Amino acid sequence: MTTEIKLQQQRNGNLADLGDANLLPGELGYALDAKRLFIGNTVSSLNGDGSTLEHDFGVDLDEAHGTSYKICVDGLETTNYTTNNFLVTFTVAPPVGTGNIQLYHNSEIFLFEPDVGLDIPGLVGITGPATDANIATISFDVTRYDNVDIRYSLRNAVGHIRKGVLSIAVNAANNASTISDNYTTDATTVGNLLDHAFTGIIDNGIYTLQYTTTDTEIANLSWLTDNFKATV
Repeated sequence: MTTEIKLQQQRNGNLADLGDANLLPGELGYALDAKRLFIGNTVSSLNGDGSTLEHDFGVDLDEAHGTSYKICVDGLETTNYTTNNFLVTFTVAPPVGTGNIQLYHNSEIFLFEPDVGLDIPGLVGITGPATDANIATISFDVTRYDNVDIRYSLRNAVGHIRKGVLSIAVNAANNASTISDNYTTDATTVGNLLDHAFTGIIDNGIYTLQYTTTDTEIANLSWLTDNFKATV
């Protein structure tokens, strides 16, 4: 049996450290803060002719993570362009040169790792009346996850129950989010019992679930989260 010894380079740091897309072809880079793994690609080069604005590197940059590629002209990084899928349109045509328009890009290797507590439901008591009250124990890092489903139930001491699923989508770049609540309850005709409306807030990259209610009863909220990264 022949034994081969191979050296595999790997860089460690935060996601921002991978923003210059300077991984060597085949080199791994692991973003410790976001728990994301990238691999470097061979540099793609095109020739400038001094007049052509639109160039196609054969890479769908709109599908790449915003920090995982850069474009250089004559060895200097530039941001004077727009992208539309495979097409890069410069505001000023790159000058004449052989291979002087270069694309450096990293590809993400997707990791499937359950978040802490995925397999153990949480439980917290929430009180009312309240408006946009934070539920600090239900939060997630929007740089790691931007698509979250929360299965939950609300129960009160009177014996009523509400069961539902919160579906949350986050656009971290715009600090925006949407949430929908699909639920059933036996308390719909009993005054304001379990009338909780859920929203959320993003602060310093952390999404925290909130609720508004006119219910004066204490409700026990049980939940289980299912998270993943929809935007790459």
